[in-house]
Amino acid sequence: MKSNLRKNLSLDQQTSGGFLSIEYSYDVLRKMNQPAPSVIATDTTSNKLVGYVLASLPEIAVELPDIAKLILLINTLDYK
Repeated sequence: MKSNLRKNLSLDQQTSGGFLSIEYSYDVLRKMNQPAPSVIATDTTSNKLVGYVLASLPEIAVELPDIAKLILLINTLDYK
């Protein structure tokens, strides 16, 4: 949904929503899915999308500025 893209959200929406969607081209999605396939979950009774995971390995993330920033941030966190 393009309505969830960072460029279409106010700063308040960006900070209160928990996460933002990033727009990917088909070529980037294909590159991401080769080493780490996406997972798509649907409700079997309604066939509605209930969740998904787009994994991006570090070697692909360097091509995606928003993901690269996220990886840099994650690398600074202390896990408990």
